[in-house]
Amino acid sequence: MNSPLIIAITGNIGSGKSLAASYFAELGGSIIEADLLARETLERNSEEYAATLQRFGKQILTPDDNINRKKLAEIIFSDQQERKWLEQLLHPKIRSLAIAQIANLKKNNKLIFYVIPLLFESLEQPFSKEALAKKFPEINRIILISADQELIKKRVANRDGDSPTLIELKLKAQIPDSQKEPFVDYIIRNNGNLKHLKDQVSQIYQILKAENEKHSC
Repeated sequence: MNSPLIIAITGNIGSGKSLAASYFAELGGSIIEADLLARETLERNSEEYAATLQRFGKQILTPDDNINRKKLAEIIFSDQQERKWLEQLLHPKIRSLAIAQIANLKKNNKLIFYVIPLLFESLEQPFSKEALAKKFPEINRIILISADQELIKKRVANRDGDSPTLIELKLKAQIPDSQKEPFVDYIIRNNGNLKHLKDQVSQIYQILKAENEKHSC
């Protein structure tokens, strides 16, 4: 029996990646979220926590000595070198945790959806399908969640309480969807209501489920 399909879900901030993933989970998929693994990687007493604290100082801590993610974001999105330093520190551990989760979830033979916000940002440009396959050999398909910029800004402001300046910095650090679209298998346009998003998720899930059944035989 072959392994189940592993599908990356990517897209810029505020596009609706986690919400789409939750709908895939409702339909029966298994979910891995890189952002949650990043939180785990930066937990107190980890090597990554210590290195981050040494790099940026106590200004990035909450009163109970956890990492203040908003404060850290303000620093790294204002300085590209610091952002690259943090990514290079965290990404190997995040990938290691993800690979371990994938190995465990494969036993269920369910579709595995791996939410990776920085899938493309972690690659050297210009992009190619060969480069994607080389860096992420475990991934079989890619779904891009896309949304209009103004809608993204409203969502992020409402969700995170970020200032307009920080939102602009975050968006500037991410690659436009137009450069990603040629390299993905499915695109979900999340500019409508929840039903519109759910309907698109359901259509893609049914296609992937049928493909997975053939792939797993």
